[in-house]
Parts: sequence; C-alpha cells; structure tokens
Amino acid sequence: MAQWRKVIVSGSNAELNNINSSGNVVPTITNGGSLGTNALNWSDLFLDSGAVVNFDSGDVTLTHSGNLLDIDGGNTRVDRLELDSASDYLDVSTDLQIVAAADVSINAGGGNVKPSANDGSALGVSGTAFSDLFLASGAVVDFNAGDVTLTHSANALTVGGGDVLIGGNSVSGSSASTGSFGHLNVSGNGVFGGNLTFGDANTDSVSFGADIDSNLIPNADDTYDLGSASQAWQDLFLEGDITLTDAGTLQTSAGGLTITSAAAATWSTSAGNLTLDSVAGTLVLDGHTGVDIDASNSGKVAIDGAGGIDIGVAADVAIDVDASTFDLDASGALTMTSTTMAFDPSSTFDIDAAGAVTIDGSAITIGGDSDVAVDIDSSTLDIDASGAITIDSTSTILISGDGGATFSDDTEAIIYDGSGNLDIDSVALDLDASGAITIDSTAGVSVQGGAASDVTTGAGALTLDGAGGVNIAGNAAEIDITTSAALDLNSGAFTLNGSTVGIDGSGALTLGASEMDIDADGGVINMDATSTITIGGTNATGVTIGKSDTTVTVPGSLDVNGTLTTIDTTNLKVADRFILMASGSSSGDGGIVVETDGAGAGTSLGYDDSASRWALSKADDTSHSSTTITPRQYVVSVSGSAADASGNPSDFGSAAGDRIGMMHVNTSTGDIFIFS
Repeated sequence: MAQWRKVIVSGSNAELNNINSSGNVVPTITNGGSLGTNALNWSDLFLDSGAVVNFDSGDVTLTHSGNLLDIDGGNTRVDRLELDSASDYLDVSTDLQIVAAADVSINAGGGNVKPSANDGSALGVSGTAFSDLFLASGAVVDFNAGDVTLTHSANALTVGGGDVLIGGNSVSGSSASTGSFGHLNVSGNGVFGGNLTFGDANTDSVSFGADIDSNLIPNADDTYDLGSASQAWQDLFLEGDITLTDAGTLQTSAGGLTITSAAAATWSTSAGNLTLDSVAGTLVLDGHTGVDIDASNSGKVAIDGAGGIDIGVAADVAIDVDASTFDLDASGALTMTSTTMAFDPSSTFDIDAAGAVTIDGSAITIGGDSDVAVDIDSSTLDIDASGAITIDSTSTILISGDGGATFSDDTEAIIYDGSGNLDIDSVALDLDASGAITIDSTAGVSVQGGAASDVTTGAGALTLDGAGGVNIAGNAAEIDITTSAALDLNSGAFTLNGSTVGIDGSGALTLGASEMDIDADGGVINMDATSTITIGGTNATGVTIGKSDTTVTVPGSLDVNGTLTTIDTTNLKVADRFILMASGSSSGDGGIVVETDGAGAGTSLGYDDSASRWALSKADDTSHSSTTITPRQYVVSVSGSAADASGNPSDFGSAAGDRIGMMHVNTSTGDIFIFS
C-alpha cells in the first residue's frame, strides 16, 4: 500500500529504522553504495571482538582476535610501514630503506644472511660504501667457492689458492728499503713505474727479443743521437715522414745521393733550411709515381743551373704548370711548338701587341668549345664575307645604332624565323598591310598604351575571345558599356561584384543563368519591396541564407511553417525566459530528447500526461518524431511545510501508484518522508 515512510536523521545519533529480516543493512545492489563521501566522512568505526572486514567476498579479510589483527588473502601494500614508533620504519624510495633509531640486529634462525641468487647482490656500491668490516677470529673471506681465500689466524692473514696481482704500489722486503734482486724473472705482463736504468757501463748491452709497441721519444729535446760517427746504424726503414725541427743537412761523403720513394713520404724542417748535398755525384730524386716540390706555405721554388735547365728532355712527357701568375721572360725569341695548342685561363685572356694581331688558319672558330659570350668592342667593325653571314642565337638579338639602323634587301622581304625574342623599340611603329595582320603567340600578348587608345573596326564585329576567359579591368576608373542596340550577356556563372551595384529598369527585371553570384564585397545588399519578398518560392529545392562563419539576424518575429525544423549548430542560446512546447494541443506527452543512437532516437526528459509526472526514458527509447514517452523513472519532487506528511501528494501524480518516490520535509523538525 502506498504511504509516507519516515527516515529518521535527527538527534545526536542517527538511526536506521529499516533493517532487513536477516538483521543486516545492505545496499540495493552489489557495489551500489558507499559509507560517506570525500566531502562527508564518518568520524569513527566501532566493531565488536572477532569482527571481520571482508573485501570482495573474502579475497582479502581483516579479522580481529584478542590483541591481534590478522590480514589474510592477497597482498598488503603500504607507502611507509612504521614499527613501534615513527623513528623505526620500512620505506621505499627506489631502494628499500630500513630506518632504525638504534642498531639493526639480524637474528637469522638458519645462521646465514645471503642474497636470493648466486652473484646476485653486492654489499655497498660505489659512492655509498660501508665504513668498516668486523670479522671474528678465524674468519674466512671466500672467493668463488674457495678459488681464492683470505683466512685469519692469530696475527696472520693467509692467502690461499690462485695468484696475487699488485697494481701501482711498490713491492719491497721491508717498509724501509727498496729491495734488491740478484735475478728477476717475470712471467707474463709487467709494468714498471718511475725511472729505469739498464746497465751501468758501455760494456753492458740491452737486447730486445720482442717488438717495440709504442713511440720512441727522447726525454730532452735536441740532446740525444741515434748512433755516432764511429758506431752508425746500418739501414733505416720508415713508412711515414722525417721532420727536422731545426736546420739540417742530408749528406753523403762519397758518391751520389739518391732519394727514392715507393710510397708517399715527407722531408721537412720546422726551422732553418733543409739541405740535400751530394758532394761527389749527382742528386737524383726518383719518385715511382711522381716527385712533388711544394713551397705552398711561403717562399719560392727556385731552379737554377750553371749549365742550363732541361725539363722533359729524357722522355717526351706532358708538362703541367699551374700557378696564379706565370711569367716567361726571354731575351731572344720565344717559340712554342705543338700539334694542338690550347689557352685556358680561369679569368681573362689578354693578347696585346704594339703592332697588329693576326689570327689566320684554314678555319677560325671563336667560342666553339662552350656556349660563352663573345664581346667585340671596336671603333669600326668591318665584316666582309664572300659567302653568307649567319647570326644565330637562342636568346635576344639586339641591333642598336645611334644614327639609325637600316635593313635593306633589294629582292626579298625581311623574314624573322627563330626561337629567340624579337624586340622592336622605336618612337613610332606603323604597321600597314593590304591583307590581314596576325599576331600569334603560345604565351600572353600584351598591348600597352601610354595614353587613351582606341580599338575600332571600320566594318564588322569586334570579337574578344579567350580560352581562359576575358578580363576587363578599369583600375579604379569607370568602365562604360554604351550601345544603341541590345546588350546580351550570355554565360554560365554571372558575377556582379562592387561596393554599389545599381540595376534600374522601367519594366520587369529578369536575371536568368545556370548560376548567379551577387557579392557586395564589403558593401550592403538591400532588397526592399512594398509587398511580400519571396526567395525560392517557385522552383527552388533549397534556400541557404548566410554562411558558416557569419550571423543571420532577423529583427522581427520569425514564423516557420512546415513539418520539421532542424537547427544544426554546436550550441543553442535562447534569451527567452520560458519556452512553450506542444502549443498545438492541450493534452498529450511532450519533452526534450537527447540523441544517443545516431539515427534520431535517444533519452528524454518529458511530461507523462497520463501519470501527471515528469519522467525519464532510457537511451535509444524515444524517437525525435515520437508523440508519447515511455517512463523508465519519474523525477523526484520535494515539498515542505511545518507539518508531517499525510495523505496523497497533491501537486503531481494522477493516482497513488504514480506518486511513488516523492519527498516531503518537515521544516520545523527536519524529518524526511518518502512516499512509497
């Protein structure tokens, strides 16, 4: 039976007066309610002895027994676990930290403290090391299961197994002496630090049975020799350079001096001169792939001979001279003889003579090897040819004469046929032809007049025809089209674009085209009539006013007639305080639908006329074309007065069954009543 039920929440302690038959307070569904919220918390929780806090049907439980709280099931995780006091705790900040106010004492029942796996952990790390290690008498430090051991006994530390390698420290018989060995035999690698002295007299000798695997550098500069005048090295084998840091001489005392390089090699001094002197013979430089004399750092390369200088005499070979400036001076005649002679300067090639310069050959070609500019600058240019004169260019040919240029041909017309540009620049250009004049170009044709110009025909029509269109631009001046006959504009798309466009006629104005674009370009388009203005009233399939980034303003009332009104905007802003819906009837359901299925159906907030209640429908439950609502839940309404609730709620609901869930608050006592 529907009636008001009281929920008691007043007094110092809150009570629940509705407990189910088993004596439990339970939510209506699993995981359906909470005790308190983030903003409203319970102060304390009191549980009896043996109480159990059960998570997820026993997945984890907290069970109380005398002085013990037992956690069973799953894992337990805390940010910081304090033991007995805030000074003793376990915490994790990347590493597991054990913090104790006093010492940490380990009492292992098995007698050992060990890592979880062999070679799996270290005691301390670099930068965070233990201070001291205390071991009992007889302690053993065992490496790799006895491979090497350190064993303590009274006043002794014994190293057992393996070898002992000592790094940079000294080994001596006592701490006060350096030690002395009658015989030292080192098996394996040895490193000796400090100064080393091998032998104490020149009768001692040092033999190397091994290769030298490092640089051989003297301890002082310009002090020690390799060999002597009476004890010389026999042969010297090098793969690299010889550098003298001061002036020096490479000399033979008898015979010739021959320098042969099978590969790249360099002889140099960083100070003074380097002298190669063959006292009693010829100095021969023999490079298997070439001899390079280079003074690129500074200075000159001078070759001088009392008996003359011969280059390329022994064999007929090519001679290449590459220099920024090449100067040949001869007191007599200078003769250059070659089967083919080429002059290829990197910049200007200048032939200058006090007399005439004559170039003569069976044929003369200028600029034949490469396409380069040829400039002839002369007070008088005389070209005489017994045959034809041909001027051929892929670019512009310019003929300019201050006194005028004359083209004369007694028998034929002047014909230009070429791929270059033809530029005619004159004070006046007069083209007279008894026939047609044709200007044909694959690119644009521009006619530019400095003053007002006329294009007229004495008879016939004037046709402007452009495959890409015809543009007429007044450049801010007026364009005037005047005709005594009809003006016929026949096009696909027709555009009028101007700040002010005026069309005036005494009769009807008809504009007909497949497409019409009227654009005021920042101005105003005003359509006004003393009677009705109709847009798209006869043949239009749709009418669009405005575009997506503009605002359409209707200053008066807007009356939309039709079966469906669609507003496709992101948000709808309505300044009216009330919206009247279902204005065409006095009964029936009505409300607001929020689409949820993408096909015009969704959940609704509406008025159920049969139940006289505001109701909610579920997702996809109400179509945009529905005229009724199927309530899934009713909206709860709250009434209040200084009296307890009694009887049926009077404002909403057509019967007692339609009023369930309504609430009433006694404003004097604070008691809450729910109708059910």
